[in-house]
Amino acid sequence: MAKTLAICLSIRWVVTFGTQYRDRLEELTQDPTEVEIWRILDETHGQTLTFGIREYRMIRWGQRGGKFVEVLTRTGHKVFDLTGLALIFVALTFATGHRLSHGLNVPWILLILCRVSCVLIAIQMILIMAEAIFCYVRMSSYGRAFHNPNSYVSASDYGVFLKEVFIAVGVAIYCVLTGTATAYFSNFSGVGIRLPAVSDPLFSAFIETTLCFINAAQPEVVGWFGQLFILLTTLQGVGLLILVLSTLGNATPISTSPSVRGRRPRAD
Repeated sequence: MAKTLAICLSIRWVVTFGTQYRDRLEELTQDPTEVEIWRILDETHGQTLTFGIREYRMIRWGQRGGKFVEVLTRTGHKVFDLTGLALIFVALTFATGHRLSHGLNVPWILLILCRVSCVLIAIQMILIMAEAIFCYVRMSSYGRAFHNPNSYVSASDYGVFLKEVFIAVGVAIYCVLTGTATAYFSNFSGVGIRLPAVSDPLFSAFIETTLCFINAAQPEVVGWFGQLFILLTTLQGVGLLILVLSTLGNATPISTSPSVRGRRPRAD
């Protein structure tokens, strides 16, 4: 729920201050540092803890608290990041589905947790794509807002294009991976979808999710959870298509000024 709220807040910020943030980045000529990015965020009202640009205030606070606090806050950020949440979700649903496939008992609270997680992670993926699309509309780029914006100052047209394409590919991989975990779990939980009777249910879950994702076919539905799975998966497919078109149409660099990349000085 916290990450879902964070994405919604970042979308609101992009819509309200995205153009101003982009203009301030374009004013940078050389040596953009993490501290300079933080200053621009402060000046453009990116000031809430759950704001998604690397949760920068939490990291800055951690740097000022000493090495141990910095490591602790950066570790917390990795867990709070979509990558960490997706991996935790996939591990949880796969493990639960595996137990169910062997006829082992699973606590009812864990079943509820998995189902709620399945819905939330799908909604988060849809919101991530919405966030990216709004970034393209307001900033002409998604990466410059959320993926090391200082490295965009000196990037060539080709370099920026590859950055944006890699981001879109990553979103697609997360969608298919989390969808496969959901399909695998729901097949054995008795509520959701029913996979074809094959020797490898995991591969079958991947195929059914991919086909649903591109709207080529739909798995057999069992109850409301299966209908919700199809709806959310289809919405992810539509969102990814729009994201890919936005990536191809808007991947442009901020400038061609010289820059020193990768510098991450400690906060003052």
